[in-house]
Amino acid sequence: MIVDRLPKLHRGCRRNGVYVELEGFSAHSSEAAMVLKGDTKATLRVVEVDGAEAKVMFQEAGIAAHFPPDRPEGVVSRRR
Repeated sequence: MIVDRLPKLHRGCRRNGVYVELEGFSAHSSEAAMVLKGDTKATLRVVEVDGAEAKVMFQEAGIAAHFPPDRPEGVVSRRR
């Protein structure tokens, strides 16, 4: 986990960091022939490092994002 690695990277400094861990990423569904809609699932962590210790101050798991957000699969967005 990130709290095990951060103290080694920051070597005694006091720092805060925001880390995003992608759990899944897709540029298109398995039924789509073209790349027209993507989605991802992620976990967000805010970590505080103080010397040799790191602790998670905030965490939100299961964040989902879809792009383009309001288009069904296979519908091309037109620029205006």
